[in-house]
Amino acid sequence: MGFPKAVSLREVGPRDGFQMERDFIPTETKIEIVNGLAGAGIRLFEVTSFVSAKAIPQLCDAADVVAGINRFKGLAVGALVPNARGAENAARAGVDEMVLLVSASESHNKSNVNQTIENSLNGFETVVKIASEARIALRCSMSVVFGCPFEGEVNPEKVTR
Repeated sequence: MGFPKAVSLREVGPRDGFQMERDFIPTETKIEIVNGLAGAGIRLFEVTSFVSAKAIPQLCDAADVVAGINRFKGLAVGALVPNARGAENAARAGVDEMVLLVSASESHNKSNVNQTIENSLNGFETVVKIASEARIALRCSMSVVFGCPFEGEVNPEKVTR
């Protein structure tokens, strides 16, 4: 197996970074940051997550953030969707890409999306259907493949199953 001819880098800070902030970041500030990064040439983003506001209050403005982003040529606005409701909301908001997430460890998956890995995977079929019908690209990510904060080392067989 050789090296790829090209790689694509995706900026996930607007989702992964913002969700960690305790104090609410104004929607306009989030939009300004994404637009600034896009203006600097970044074209692939994971800007938010369509999750319950109770779960992550910082991202309660997901649809407004997506709506406020300047659509530079070649810009792809992605969002994490943990379930069918998130996918429906993301589709209505006009994202270019939905991102499914599953963890390689049960404890992390339970902590992250409050489901077993099996339940997460079973729910993906509905999300795939929603994305397909809306003609929205879909990507799946796997967390903690190199180690889990709860379980430590992750067996490679859990990653490849």
